[in-house]
Amino acid sequence: MRRAIVALLLLVGLAPLAPAAHANTPDVVPALRASAAQAAPALQASAPGAPTAARSAAALPPGSRISWQGQDWYLLGANMAWAKWGRDFGGGSGDGVSSPDSRASINDRLANAKANGVNVVRWWTFEGDAWQIERDGSGMPTGLNPAIYQDFDAALELAEANDITYVFVLFSAPSHLPQSWLNDPAQRRQLANVLGPLFARYADNPRVMSWEVFNEPDFDVWKEKVSESSMRETVREVVNSIHANSKALATVGMAMLDGLPMIKGLGLDYYQAHWYDYMQPGDWCALCTTYEDVRRKHGLDGPLVIGEFYLGSDVEAPHIRLEDFYSKGYAGAWAWSLYPESTFDKLDIDWNSVRIFAGKHDDLGPRVTAALPPSPAPPTQRLGFNSSAFAAQSRIAPGGRLPVDVKVTSTAGIRVLVDVEIYSPAGEKVHQQAFDNQSFGPGETKAFTTIFAVPPSAAPGEYTVKVGVFTPGWGKVHDWNDNAAKFTVGR
Repeated sequence: MRRAIVALLLLVGLAPLAPAAHANTPDVVPALRASAAQAAPALQASAPGAPTAARSAAALPPGSRISWQGQDWYLLGANMAWAKWGRDFGGGSGDGVSSPDSRASINDRLANAKANGVNVVRWWTFEGDAWQIERDGSGMPTGLNPAIYQDFDAALELAEANDITYVFVLFSAPSHLPQSWLNDPAQRRQLANVLGPLFARYADNPRVMSWEVFNEPDFDVWKEKVSESSMRETVREVVNSIHANSKALATVGMAMLDGLPMIKGLGLDYYQAHWYDYMQPGDWCALCTTYEDVRRKHGLDGPLVIGEFYLGSDVEAPHIRLEDFYSKGYAGAWAWSLYPESTFDKLDIDWNSVRIFAGKHDDLGPRVTAALPPSPAPPTQRLGFNSSAFAAQSRIAPGGRLPVDVKVTSTAGIRVLVDVEIYSPAGEKVHQQAFDNQSFGPGETKAFTTIFAVPPSAAPGEYTVKVGVFTPGWGKVHDWNDNAAKFTVGR
C-alpha cells in the first residue's frame, strides 16, 4: 500500500527537481507541498492551561518535553534549511556561513526568528552527495574537508549571539550518498568514524543540541532507492558515533508518522516526523491524532517532534496550528522555512502567529533569554465569502462567445482558488475556469472574467453560472454559489 501511495505522489508531478527543492531534496514532494500546503482548516486548540518548565514532569503530557542542559523544554523552532544549497558548510569565505554576505544574511534571519520566539533552528549541512566528506579511489570515506570548520564555528557564533540552538542535519537523503557507504559494512563503519571528529569538536557546545542522521529516509525506502536494513544500520553506526564523541542528542527526520517504525531500536534520543497539509487523511495526519496515540501505535520509546510543517499566513489562524501541536503532546514543532527563496516550494512562515504562540508559553526553549511577554491573539476574523456573476448578454446564439464577469469578496485575509463553472439546462457542466492562488485582504473584492465559447450544437435554454471558493490547489471548499447568474442560449 505504501509503495502505491508513493507512486501516486510521483505521478502528480514529483519528478526530480533542481537542488533548490525540498523534502528528500531535490526529488520528493516539493511541488505537491507548495500547492497543498495552504489547504489548512482552522483547527481548534484543545489544550488546557499551558504546562510550564517549573511544573513537575508528572504534570506534563507523556513524551511532551525534551531534556537539554538540565531543563525540560518544548522545542519551538524553524527550519533554515539552507542559505546556499551544499555550500553553507564548506564554502568558507567564498559562499559558506563564514563569508561576509552569508553571515550577515543568516544573522538577520536568526535575529528575526528569535525576536518572534523561535529557539531551535534545523539546518542542513552536507546536502546532496556530501562532497565535504573526502574519499579514496575505492570510495571509502577518509576524512572531512577542513573548510567545514570555519563555517560551523561561524554558525555557532551566530547561535550564541542570537540565543539559538541547532539541530544539524547531516545528509539530505540516503540515496544522495554513495551507496557503498550504506551497503558495505566496512564503509558504513568508516563513515561513522570520519564524522566522529566533527561531533567531538563541538561535544560540549550547548548550541549543538542534536545531530540528525538523515532527512526523510522513509521516502527512499518506500521508493526502493535504498534498503531499509542498510539505512537502519547506517543510522545505528552514526548514532553510536554521536553518543561516543559528544553530549548531543541524536535523531532522524522521517517524512511521515507511519515511517517511524523504521527507526525504532537505533538509540535515538527523540523521534521526528514531518507533516504537511496534503497529509490530512490517512495514518500520517499529525494534527488528527496525539503523541500518545502515535506512541502506542508504533511503540515509540522517546518524545516526538514535528520537524517540518507549513505555517504560512494563508493558513487559517496559524497560531492555533501551533497550539494544536503543543496540546497534542508533541515535544516541539519546527516551521518551514527561514529561507523560502532558496527552496523550490517557497513556503514561508507567518511570524506574527509564532510570536502570539510564544507569548502564551514559558516552557519554550532551549533558551537563556527570558520568555516573550504575553501576546494577545488577533481579533477573530470570521471567514466568509460573497460571490456574484454577470453575463455580458442575457441571450446568446450557439457559436457565439460570451464574457462572464465574476466578483468575489472575502471577509478575512486569505489565499484561495476561485472556480467558475457553467451548466446547461440539463445540468451538464459545459465550461470551467479556475483562478488559483488568489490573495485577498480582509473585505477585499476581486473581479475575474471567463469567456464561454458557446458550441454551435449547444442545447437551447437557460444556463447557470456557479462560483466556488476553495483552498489553493483544489483543497477544501470554503464557499459554493450554486446560482451566481443565468443566461439563455438560443436564436
